[in-house]
Amino acid sequence: MKHSISNSDLFANSKKKDTEEMNQFLEKNKEHVFELIHLVKHLQEYNLLTIVNESILKHSNELHRINDKKLEQLINGIKKGMEEGANNRDTAKDINAFQLMKYMKDPDINRAINYLVHFLKGMGRTLE
Repeated sequence: MKHSISNSDLFANSKKKDTEEMNQFLEKNKEHVFELIHLVKHLQEYNLLTIVNESILKHSNELHRINDKKLEQLINGIKKGMEEGANNRDTAKDINAFQLMKYMKDPDINRAINYLVHFLKGMGRTLE
């Protein structure tokens, strides 16, 4: 008697292989997966996840043209900014105008503000 393989057997084998590949991928990239989950959690907390999803869908063609190195740099900057903000959230005091002007002399802050201003300007152009 010949043994025939049914479609359900093929599907089960394929599903098992997919599960094994997924487990290997998750194990290999565990740190990145947790960072992504953490980022999504923060976006959801601040009700930004929907806005980000809509923006990505609306501008997906432009996103394909972004240089991967620049995107990675931006993502790393966002993560570092979130860390700094979280570490100093409880100790943060009100900032007066004089302190703000003093912060503007810090090259890191000045660079980030300059980037943010240009980012917002570019984003605003697309919203016209």
